Amino acid sequence: LTDADVDTEKSLIFVRGASVYNDKGQFISKDTNKNPTSTRTVHIVIPRLLELLKNRQGIIVTTKPNTTYVQVNRICRDNGLPEVGVHGLRHSYASLGWHLHVDPLTIQREGGWANFDTVNKVYTHLSAQDADANVKEMTKFYLAKND
Repeated sequence: LTDADVDTEKSLIFVRGASVYNDKGQFISKDTNKNPTSTRTVHIVIPRLLELLKNRQGIIVTTKPNTTYVQVNRICRDNGLPEVGVHGLRHSYASLGWHLHVDPLTIQREGGWANFDTVNKVYTHLSAQDADANVKEMTKFYLAKND
């Protein structure tokens, strides 16, 4: 991640390019992402992250393979949370957006999924709290009809 990938004035991160292993097992940088929807602009919605990114120049973050994965899992473990790895953060993003009633197309676009069916079938999980709230709303509706 470099300063060219971030616009702190507009609270945006530009997701473009990828770091992957080539067929010789070498870690390389590519100019393109895995697929067209992976190349996207993501809004920075975490105020502390925006604060940390402001006034950074040049390379902001560079890591060796698996470093981010290991660190995310360490943070989860240290806080009594299930280890999710980096990809699990996408699940969390979609599930939280679903829980907060974020427009599904926004979840799809910001998360970089090619179609909403993938988001709906794989990434969104109705939380127990949401399910209970939905049942209460239905009960309240029918109770109001009987009054």
